[in-house]
Amino acid sequence: MVDGITGLTNLFAKTPVVNVDEGSFTYTKTVEGVEQSWNPRSEGANEAVYQNGSVEWHMGDNFQLQDGVTYKVSFKVWPSQEATDIVTDLNNGLINYDDLEPEIKAQIQEANGYYTVKTNEDDAHVTYSKSKRTASGVEMLGDPLPPVYFPEVPPLVVET
Repeated sequence: MVDGITGLTNLFAKTPVVNVDEGSFTYTKTVEGVEQSWNPRSEGANEAVYQNGSVEWHMGDNFQLQDGVTYKVSFKVWPSQEATDIVTDLNNGLINYDDLEPEIKAQIQEANGYYTVKTNEDDAHVTYSKSKRTASGVEMLGDPLPPVYFPEVPPLVVET
């Protein structure tokens, strides 16, 4: 899974406008409609990491997803001081959106004259391969399936 957190919402890799609390990762899995806390390591899965401006969760070559089970990682993000300053200045007319650097513009969205921090990239997605469990581990069956893209995440509103 690749979340694609924008630079305004990441920790270090891009222009820092929002922070990710790597210690806040929590995991759940939903089995037969019941969501429960889950430790990925207890079943041989890897934990998510924050790297290259994204939260990535490569569950591992020896982990096999269970049919009908939904796996979820959650984490906290919040605007950095830079993000707060930029959005506040935009919303108060102290700076003009058109004067911002392109990499900053790409991370701020406007709706009805109100600016917010965009927290996810447009291409956040999940990829996976079919597999089967063998005596020696998990065997991948063919190429990865086409990515599944996440629905749009609501913007992170910075109060002015």
